[in-house]
Amino acid sequence: TANKARLAGWELVPGQLKSGTVARIDGNQATIALGANAHQTHTTAQDNLFYVSASANPTFFVGQNFSFINNVLTAAGWTVDTNAITKINADGGIKINSSNKQIVVYSDNGSTERVILGDTSGGDAFGIKGKDGSGNTLFVLGEEGNQIAGWTIGTGAISKNAVKLDSTSNAVRTLLIK
Repeated sequence: TANKARLAGWELVPGQLKSGTVARIDGNQATIALGANAHQTHTTAQDNLFYVSASANPTFFVGQNFSFINNVLTAAGWTVDTNAITKINADGGIKINSSNKQIVVYSDNGSTERVILGDTSGGDAFGIKGKDGSGNTLFVLGEEGNQIAGWTIGTGAISKNAVKLDSTSNAVRTLLIK
């Protein structure tokens, strides 16, 4: 007919070339789809489907483990968005965040920070900080201070409470332990 042609299982209609439910090139919808349910419009990654849409919200995926949807790239469990590269699961993970200026290591699903590298205070104080599973600070090194297990580390002294090891030229040459 004038607006439809068929050849070897392929159908050509105005703006579209398709083969059953497993292959579609659609110029009207700006999509290419190959695999299961190729005849449908998709906004989330699907198993067994290669899908590209150049719509107002670009969508691209190859199966469920590699996708680019709503400006977020997902590959092998990692997500890359405009501010962060992240992979966190129930056992923990890592997040590199450019807007927070941090690299954070988590021990669980992303709620317990264990190591923070970069802006350790949220106020542009840079260094590294380590925490235990309860969120207590174990060490901090950098602009927020220099402490390990409550010991303060300065340029010429290490101290905690009444104990101080001082190497400066004006220091008394003794080690005071109370």
